[in-house]
Amino acid sequence: EVMALAPNGSRITAFAGAASIAVALGGTLGVSVSIGVSLAYNLIDGEVRAELAGADITAPGGVTVVAKSAADIQVFSLAASVSVAVGGTAGVGVSGAGASALNIILADTYAAVVDSAIQTTGDVVIDARSSSHIDATIISASIGVGVGGTVGIGASIGVSIARNYLGYDPYAYSGSVDYVQGVDSPSKLVTGNTVKLGPNSGARANEVYEYVGSKTLTQEDRDKDGKMDDLILGQDFSDKDNWKQLITASANEIKAYVSGSSITISGDVARNLKITALNSQLIESTVFAGSVAASGGGTVGAALSGAGASATNRINTDTQAYIFNSTGTGMVVDGDIIIQANNSSTIESSVLAVSVSAAFGTFAGSVSIGISIAVNEIAGSTKAYADRVLLDAGGDILITAHDTPSIDSSSTAVSVAISGGIGFAIAGGGAVSFNTITTQVVAGIDRTPAGAVACGGERKRLDRSACQGQPDHSG
Repeated sequence: EVMALAPNGSRITAFAGAASIAVALGGTLGVSVSIGVSLAYNLIDGEVRAELAGADITAPGGVTVVAKSAADIQVFSLAASVSVAVGGTAGVGVSGAGASALNIILADTYAAVVDSAIQTTGDVVIDARSSSHIDATIISASIGVGVGGTVGIGASIGVSIARNYLGYDPYAYSGSVDYVQGVDSPSKLVTGNTVKLGPNSGARANEVYEYVGSKTLTQEDRDKDGKMDDLILGQDFSDKDNWKQLITASANEIKAYVSGSSITISGDVARNLKITALNSQLIESTVFAGSVAASGGGTVGAALSGAGASATNRINTDTQAYIFNSTGTGMVVDGDIIIQANNSSTIESSVLAVSVSAAFGTFAGSVSIGISIAVNEIAGSTKAYADRVLLDAGGDILITAHDTPSIDSSSTAVSVAISGGIGFAIAGGGAVSFNTITTQVVAGIDRTPAGAVACGGERKRLDRSACQGQPDHSG
């Protein structure tokens, strides 16, 4: 028996954590500021290939060519921040927490027989499969408390961002751009303008976006320091209504194929030729952002809380099983010829943002905002075919392409505002989930004479003389 095996089990396990605590106790004034930020970046790239190339093989026990990719990224990113301020007259507590992770798997998988001649009495199996997996958990938690005898102010913000890509490279954009942040300083942006973020622009550094909004964006001096603000850095690129990320798509390829070759399987027992490409890639993403702001003042209490959570999950894979351009007598098989491509890519995404603000005092004001955004996409193709091939089977010729991708997504925002005193309480929450599946499915035979010796497709080994009188397409 001849075997060519290429397994890949690359694995990254990452933990990124940041915690910050600030406490201020003042006889008259207490001011406390705490910020925690956690960033994770993980990349697995490469190629897995099992191949017989330019081989002339006689193998009584069969031939097996298998390539398997099981690249795995496990990441946990946590940011926590607590700020407490107590003052005899005034207490101001400000807290912020941000957690982000970018995970990318780019792993092509090939099982192939190329420019070869194989003769065997056993099965010929050519199998390429990928079960690459990203499991990302992103959590941010922020608490800000301010207590004062007269004035108490508490402010808190929590932000969590997860971006997971299988078969997409978020930096791979080959087109031109109108503006580069850090190099250009546009005074306005109009529909269709493209911008590239600079290397020091945070979690989205070096990514390219197109402005798709209808309103013209103009520079402003919001902090009134006499200088115009950076228009590009002031944008929310997670807002799909206004911004679209540009990527030159280069899908992961999972291919099992025979090209420029001949395969003959004959013996006392009918054996099969099986070419299979399987894609079962999976993204599991859990994102949580929590923010709590509380204040208490003998006269004035003010609390401001904001929580934002977002997840972007994309899978783009071409899954193909095929025979192309046979030589000699082509594929002569006593049993079945099976060409099969299966795609069952899956995205499971859960995004939750929780914001709570509470203010107490004679005069009290409380504001709470929670926003949750989920963007999920599965794209690519699933193809099984024979093209310019001689197929001679004693059993069945079966060519199938199964495409069953799935997305399971939840996006939830919770916002609570409490005001104890004369004043106001405002709470706002928004949750959206964008889910897209755009795949191409093809199964067929092209420019290929097929089935001449199947004799009506009976699933048994046949003496080829039993097919006398039927057209001979065996070459």
